[in-house]
Amino acid sequence: MGICEKFDNAIPGKTRRGLGVFVGILDLFLFGGYHYGFNSLIDTYKSLGLFAYNCTQSGCMYHDNKFGIAFNVWLVTQMCLITLAGLFMDKVGLRALKLVATVMYAIGTIMFGFTTGTREVLFYAGGILVALSSVCTLICDHQISSMFPHIRGFCISLFSGAFDSSTVIAYAISVNHTRFSLQWSFVTLAMGH
Repeated sequence: MGICEKFDNAIPGKTRRGLGVFVGILDLFLFGGYHYGFNSLIDTYKSLGLFAYNCTQSGCMYHDNKFGIAFNVWLVTQMCLITLAGLFMDKVGLRALKLVATVMYAIGTIMFGFTTGTREVLFYAGGILVALSSVCTLICDHQISSMFPHIRGFCISLFSGAFDSSTVIAYAISVNHTRFSLQWSFVTLAMGH
């Protein structure tokens, strides 16, 4: 029996199922789609000088548009590449997809933390990695619902709700950025996952 099989059977069935749902919801709430709440971080990133090269003495006409463009780039890339994630899961497996998603998430989240006005490429790249990895995590966690055939739809709705609710993480970072640096917040978030 391989190490993965031993690990899979280490916790009894009913406990494993309940723990799976709890950990899945926690995973998606804390580390799911926090990038969807990035608009609460716009002022924080503006204070760091992100996209400030668009500003003149008379104002910043394209400043807010650049944040919207970045968000659109993240989402379009996410939607285009999610099919490849599904193929990857079918070919290599769920566990491998989750590990790849975790690494992408950590790298992307750290990139968010170190984004400044002179390193705006990190904002785009970090957003793409976080967006794709978060949906991969959602796909992986949706598989937990197969352990509950009679309430599968309910489990999927719990996971999807936790994923959507994770936007509060970006808000919490924006509210606390004066107490905790952006770097500290995002590195902590990356390491927590």
